[in-house]
Amino acid sequence: MTQLTYPQQPVHHILKGSARRYGERLVLIDQEEHLTYEQLYKDSLKFARALVRLGIEKGDVVCVHLPNCSSFLVAYYGTLMSGATFTPANPLLSEDELSHQLNDARARVIITSNSAVSFKETLIEHIIYVSDEGVEGLNFKQLLQQEEATPVAIDVDVESDLAHIAYTGGTTGRSKGVMLTHANVVTNVVQSCCFTNGGVAEVEDEAIVLNELPGDKEKYAIPFGTGRLLNVTPWYHAMGTVGYLNNVLLQGSTIILIKRFEPKSFLEAIAYHQVTSVGGAAPMFHALINVPGIEKMDLSSVKQVRSGASPISKVALEKLKGIFRNATVTEAYGLSEATMMLTSNPAEIGGKTKAGSVGILRTIQRFAL
Repeated sequence: MTQLTYPQQPVHHILKGSARRYGERLVLIDQEEHLTYEQLYKDSLKFARALVRLGIEKGDVVCVHLPNCSSFLVAYYGTLMSGATFTPANPLLSEDELSHQLNDARARVIITSNSAVSFKETLIEHIIYVSDEGVEGLNFKQLLQQEEATPVAIDVDVESDLAHIAYTGGTTGRSKGVMLTHANVVTNVVQSCCFTNGGVAEVEDEAIVLNELPGDKEKYAIPFGTGRLLNVTPWYHAMGTVGYLNNVLLQGSTIILIKRFEPKSFLEAIAYHQVTSVGGAAPMFHALINVPGIEKMDLSSVKQVRSGASPISKVALEKLKGIFRNATVTEAYGLSEATMMLTSNPAEIGGKTKAGSVGILRTIQRFAL
C-alpha cells in the first residue's frame, strides 16, 4: 500500500500545479464557452488582485453566490489567492436564509448574478455582479480587465488559516458553517484522488501535482490529464467544491457542465463528449437506468461511475454495471463536516466492491463547527 504524504501548501496551489502541467488543456466546457487551465489561472490571479484593491485582507470572507459557471471557478480560486476565506451560497436560498449565512460568516464581499436580492441587512461592503446588464455595483469582467495576472504576496498558514466556511445542516434548523483549513481541503483532495486514480501528490516549486506510480496504468483506467467529467453537482456544495472541482483539477481532467439534469440529454452528452467519468447522487442514477433505449446508446467511453449521498439499490447497481460495461461502478460516503469523502469502495480495475456498502475508511480529517 502506498504511504501518502500531504503537501503543506494552500488549496489554490492545486490550480497552480495543474496550470503548469496542463496549461492549454481545457478545464471547462460550458456549452459554447471553453476555458483552459492557463486562462483560469491567469483570471484567478487577476480576481485576487481586484479583491485586494477593494481592501480585502487575509482572513476576510468572500461569498460566491453563483450557479456552476466559469465565473464561479475564477471567483473561488481568486478568493483563495487573495488570502481570503471562501464561503459558497446556494443561489436558490431565500433572502432571509442568505442574509443569515452572510452575517454568520461575516462576509464582506459577494459575487452574484442576482440583482434582485437586497443585502442591506448584511455586513456586505462590495457586491460584484456577474452580468453585463446595467446594474448598480461592481462588474466582474471589468474588474478582471483592470488587473495584471500577477500573484498577491500572502503567507498562508495551512494548518490554521481557513480556506472554506461551508454551510450545512439546513434541514434541521439554521445552517451551520463548517470551518475548513487549507490543510483540511488539500488532505482530503489528495486522499480522494489517490484512492480513485492512483498516483502520489508532490510539490514542485510550491505547486501541487500528481505523479503516477509504477503499475498505475494497469490499475486505473483514466491517466492523469486525459479525463472528461460530466458534472451536474453544484459547486456551492462540499461534494461539488471538493469532489467535483479540486479533485478533478488536480487530475488534469476536463469538466463538462450540464446546467440542468435531464436523463436522456445527460446520456446523449456522454456519447457526444466521450465522457470518461460520471458522478452524482443515487436518484440521478436511478433515473438514468430507466431511460428508454439506453441499451442502444454508446456509453463505452465511461471508465468510472461514482455515487454518493444515498444508497443505490442492489438491482439498480447491477443495471448500472450492465449499462456502463467498461466502467468501475462504486459507492462512496462523505459529509461536509469532514471536508468531503470519508469512505469508498475501490475504484481500481478489478477492485473488490460490495453492493450496499460504501467501502472502507479512506480519510482522516480535522474540522470545526
